[in-house]
Parts: sequence; structure tokens; C-alpha cells
Amino acid sequence: MYKDIKEKIKKESETEDEWFYLNRFVYARLQLDEKMGKRKIKKELFHKNPFCYLCKKKFESMRGVEVHRKDNQRGYSESNCVLLHRECHEKIHSKKESIINRL
Repeated sequence: MYKDIKEKIKKESETEDEWFYLNRFVYARLQLDEKMGKRKIKKELFHKNPFCYLCKKKFESMRGVEVHRKDNQRGYSESNCVLLHRECHEKIHSKKESIINRL
């Protein structure tokens, strides 16, 4: 699939500059789509349950609240995501890294 997309971008580009522009455009749009998807999930989860998944403290606002995937092999969806304080999110990832480093 990735190679197919690269080939399509290459076919549509007449010059190296056009290839660069199209490549950047597709990359930026994909990032924006993912960001908007996360934002929607964050709002839905926040309105349903405004508490940190790890420390159980109530969020004061959505600022500093992060979306975390429970299973990183799956995509961002309401059923696969939880909300965490930034600090709690960092704790979860530092624990994962320490486990990986011990292997």
C-alpha cells in the first residue's frame, strides 16, 4: 500500500519540486487527520468520564489531558483509549521503557 501511494505521488508530479510539495501535503494532511481524530475522542471521553485513568483525580479542564491507547497495536478509538494527566502518561511510558530495557 505504501509503495502504491508513493507511486501515485510520483506519477502526479512533473518535477522534483512538485513531488516534494505533494509528499509534504499528504504527510501534513495525514497528521492533521490523526490529530483531529484524537481531539474528538478526547472530548467524548472527557464528557463521559472526566477522571484520569491512572491516578483517578478529576481533571480541572481539558488542558494537559492526553489520550493514551491501551493497546498500541490498535488505532485510536474510544474503546481503545483512556485519558491521562501528562505526568501520568509519562509514568506509563517510562515503566514500559524500563521493562523493555530489562529484557
